Amino acid sequence: MRVLLVDTCPNIADQVRVSVRAIADLRVDHVIDYKSALDRLQTHTYATIICDFTINDYSAADLLNFVTTNYPDIPFILLANQLDEQIGVEFMELGASDYIHKESIGKLPYVLKRTLLESNHLLLNRKIGLGMHDLMSPITAIKGYLDLMKTQFGDQHSSRVLNDYSQKIRSGVQDISTILDHMRNAQNGMREEEDELCLDVDLNWVAREVCDIMQGAAQSRYHILIYKPFEYPVYVSVDIPHLKRILYNFISNAIRYTPERGEIVVEVGIVDDQAYMAVTDTGIGIPQEKHEQIFRMNAKLQKFDLYNKKSTGLGLYVNASLARQLGGKIEVESEPGEGSTFRLKLPIQSSIQQTG
Repeated sequence: MRVLLVDTCPNIADQVRVSVRAIADLRVDHVIDYKSALDRLQTHTYATIICDFTINDYSAADLLNFVTTNYPDIPFILLANQLDEQIGVEFMELGASDYIHKESIGKLPYVLKRTLLESNHLLLNRKIGLGMHDLMSPITAIKGYLDLMKTQFGDQHSSRVLNDYSQKIRSGVQDISTILDHMRNAQNGMREEEDELCLDVDLNWVAREVCDIMQGAAQSRYHILIYKPFEYPVYVSVDIPHLKRILYNFISNAIRYTPERGEIVVEVGIVDDQAYMAVTDTGIGIPQEKHEQIFRMNAKLQKFDLYNKKSTGLGLYVNASLARQLGGKIEVESEPGEGSTFRLKLPIQSSIQQTG
């Protein structure tokens, strides 16, 4: 476990190391300026950051603002020579986890342990919350097919229709089981990335399977869900459950924010030597100035969707996180009243020859 100490004084660094040496497997990385701190954050994973009130031409507030924006899961502890209660409260309102006077460095182990414990609880609760959110897309699909069963039961082709719906429901339930497995592992303290199993898979197949399952949810809102595969296989090396979660969320959002009788198109293709899956809808659209905000934790453009279902503000945050884990990125094109396109780009698996 690494802790990043940002302080211009070597003596303070020594005091910090002595103070926290009783904490097992804890390593303190010491840097003396803002730029070095940014470099370390890009190359290492830190359990917490301890920062002096002033760091040469920058202040702790500058680094805190960067951390809360780019690494919101890393706790931030303020360390200063002169620190009154008001300054400490102001920093905590800005996002700091705690603060401590340099004359009280001996109390640092207690502060660190408490901060890390609170952070672990928050991360665990967040993982559970994200997992519960991910459950909603396949559950929505299942409910859609159940609604269709109610309206079509008794038709002369009911037996064939029910068998078809039953197969799709089983596929949706299987995806739910996979998500639950990830949640159980998180509760047992396993890192999610340790559970990833990257396989070479054709994006056409993944998109077709998810579209088949989500057809019921789309039809229940009188939407047309269109699937457009690429003319050749498009192979990528990914964790398939993660990839499905992204597409479930994209389609689910398109259904929720597109007025009834809209059109949703799921497309697979290759552009600029990258594979992509794109979901385009004829929905309400998103203002240009909100495009970055929607990928942040708990970002909500509105409290409810078009069907009076409460928004959690988690879906696109989940997708952005999963896309990074898959080595990809998400692009958005949208204007109010003009619909939206969300595109997941991934590296093509070069070890498999792309036909054509």
